[in-house]
Amino acid sequence: MSGALRINPDEVRERIQRLRRWREGWAERLEAARRTSRMLAEAVRAVPGQRWEMEAGRHAVGLAKAGERAEGLAQVLESALARLEAAFQEAAALLREPIPRPIVTTTPLAVDAHQRPLANQFSIDFPTPSGPVPWSTACGPVALSMVLSRIQGRLIPAQEVANKLVEVTGKTPRLNPKGHVNILTTHQDLLRTARAYEGVQAERLTMHFKAGRDPSEQAWEHLREATSRPGGVIALVTAKRSTSELTRKAESWVFNGLLAEEVIGDPAQRREGDGGLLTGTRHAGENGIAHWVVVDHVEEVGNQRYVVINNPFHNRSERYPWEYFWRSLNHQAVGPDSWWFLRFYPSASSERPGVRRQGSE
Repeated sequence: MSGALRINPDEVRERIQRLRRWREGWAERLEAARRTSRMLAEAVRAVPGQRWEMEAGRHAVGLAKAGERAEGLAQVLESALARLEAAFQEAAALLREPIPRPIVTTTPLAVDAHQRPLANQFSIDFPTPSGPVPWSTACGPVALSMVLSRIQGRLIPAQEVANKLVEVTGKTPRLNPKGHVNILTTHQDLLRTARAYEGVQAERLTMHFKAGRDPSEQAWEHLREATSRPGGVIALVTAKRSTSELTRKAESWVFNGLLAEEVIGDPAQRREGDGGLLTGTRHAGENGIAHWVVVDHVEEVGNQRYVVINNPFHNRSERYPWEYFWRSLNHQAVGPDSWWFLRFYPSASSERPGVRRQGSE
């Protein structure tokens, strides 16, 4: 289609006014013609006068129809212009709204033994001699399974990693009142478990902030470099402990100032609710918990910065503004002078961990 549709609303309004002026002008002429025909008919009572009156009547009917058509066209143009203006107003409103950007990650989400997407972290069991027990705090092994899958180039079931972690660390179950295991995994647990897999290296990287520079800015640069290298990053954040019923099964909702559409790209995943979302606070509080997440990558869009994570809670990818993510780092991992996260990488890599280490263990 080579042509372009160009509409000038002012020109359309001028055409409407001209049509109405034309109709008014012809209406005046019609009335004048009628007065003249009546005068002639009265003055000339003979047949010629009657014929003239009949002819004038026919012209009057034609003029009246033309006037009606002119008014009808003017009304159609007005209606079309109103709809056009409404459409442009609607389009302008849509343009003012943020355009959702798809969330694409390199790190795969967690899978079950059949390599199907894991429903959530609560699908994991804690292995015991008497049989498996539901593990309600399995965010650590689930996050680690994602990173190991990325490094080894194959999908490693989250339950397999959970079993390996219990085997390597020798953890014993501790049941809550619901009969679920609620043992938390430490960074040492994750590092030891990762090293048990062939071809995988792991360490805790500690960044010490330099005086005179914004710690948030330094942390952003550190994380950006780390996520650009082969391997994966796991960070300790503060997350919402449970899902609000108002957000469950809803595609649009707000949590702590965050729009669901901006944080979670997939509508089906938004219906899982706000459980596990980062809280924007260092400390857990009443409805928060220390939580392991995979940091897949960071984004810069214009002057805005974002962090994209794989969140084990509902096993989904989420995008957060950098400053919100920064405020959500758990107090156990960040302080006034430093911040640490876990780095996993292939042992065959020529660049050890791929980050200028300021401290590791």
